[in-house]
Amino acid sequence: MEVNGVPYGELPTREPVEGDLFVGFGANGDMFVVDGARMLAGKIPVETVENPGASVALSFADVGSKMVVLTPTQATVLSLAKGDGTEVQQLILSVEQPASGGFAVTLPPGASSGGSVLYPGSTPPTVDTTAGAVTRIVFETNGTTTLGGV
Repeated sequence: MEVNGVPYGELPTREPVEGDLFVGFGANGDMFVVDGARMLAGKIPVETVENPGASVALSFADVGSKMVVLTPTQATVLSLAKGDGTEVQQLILSVEQPASGGFAVTLPPGASSGGSVLYPGSTPPTVDTTAGAVTRIVFETNGTTTLGGV
């Protein structure tokens, strides 16, 4: 395999630095992006939300990316605050259904429904309600425009 005419094994490499963006693919084919500062730190901060109640207000990290792991115990409606607009921010939402499963999670509304999130096809992705199911959705913003399901 070659990249711009250079054999893949001969590509120059360097240590990540703040400001770099790294794109990767998970085992299931999901794409993810990690900024250089988080790569250097070795992790993305994770916020765990258990027993969230009927509504949860999500927010982007102050800087860069964060992951929110949500385990619903009842039907839950999510809202999403805008980012700060000084840089691209990313929120990785992981909805993890408990063993009992069956809890509907309503994502922040799309622009076509009066919300502020732009989803592919103008419709929010569906959160799987099967017992033990995990649904991951990535939100990215520049403070003005928020993309969901990317």
